[in-house]
Amino acid sequence: MGNKLHIKSDRNDYIAKPKDDGYKSLHLIVQTKDLESRPIEIQLRCEKDHNWATLVEITDLIYNTRIKELGNEKELGRMLLLLSQGFDNLETKELIELINLIDSTDFIKKINSVFVSNSINIRKQWSQIEGRKNKSFYLIEVDKNNNSFINSYENFNEAEKAYFNRFKKNREHNIVLTHIPNAKFEQISKAYSNYTLTYHDFFNDLSSKCKELVKISFAGNQVTNFKRYFSLYAFIYFELTKLQIYEFISMKKTNCKKMKSAEWEKDIQKRLDRIETSRSEFFNQIKVSKLNFYHIQIMFARKKIWRKNLDIAKKDLASFVSENEVK
Repeated sequence: MGNKLHIKSDRNDYIAKPKDDGYKSLHLIVQTKDLESRPIEIQLRCEKDHNWATLVEITDLIYNTRIKELGNEKELGRMLLLLSQGFDNLETKELIELINLIDSTDFIKKINSVFVSNSINIRKQWSQIEGRKNKSFYLIEVDKNNNSFINSYENFNEAEKAYFNRFKKNREHNIVLTHIPNAKFEQISKAYSNYTLTYHDFFNDLSSKCKELVKISFAGNQVTNFKRYFSLYAFIYFELTKLQIYEFISMKKTNCKKMKSAEWEKDIQKRLDRIETSRSEFFNQIKVSKLNFYHIQIMFARKKIWRKNLDIAKKDLASFVSENEVK
């Protein structure tokens, strides 16, 4: 069985008492009972708190800030603090403040622009390593320009050597070595979103909250609120849809094995179907069945907002196709 790890007396419980910036996690120092092994820090937190912690690091990377260390960015810091509480725990005033901060910092567009580039490049890299046998160690790296790289290794010694070589060569880069037997791409991109920079649950969580607020404002004849929340929902929908289409276009240009290309295309289609199914269900929930003065305004507002975002998306896609013409 080997030596068991024991928790040392020093520990930090940021779940019982979160940090001022909203950070929540239980930090444990473990070591073998004979104290011959090196002490190891283990951080324990739920998926929601992990997603928040990775979003802070993503924000620091993309905005070139040091919120995680210094917490000295007023707008971004306040936005992340509100997000740490969870959408369902925010009061109406705080939720409006959060949405205004997301808008004023151009948060969605800045993050998604990085995700677009990396989802294409790192997926190309993944298509080359996915067929390797016995892969279980993954080295993921982010350079100072927010470009991500991934490689896989069969054994720890090989992976550790590669890790230290990359670290010595690129001390300014963020590098992580992880062990996940036969990992799936979605699994890695979600767990290490602050390294792959391709995906984050923030978009889905915000979209879900927007849909909830749209339905409430629709039922309550709140035209101004409907416009605010539906505009944000539409923006997120088209940003996520464009991301999948960009990846599909780039996949067609990638020189990878036919089987891997088919798997990649199937994965993209699955994501597109999920986004579209969610939109269709949502639209069915805000259908105008009985016309009144408010619902007429809402009906025209919805069409206008959707058309505006659709036109922007078409222009963006046309530009991307022109720059990445598939021959």
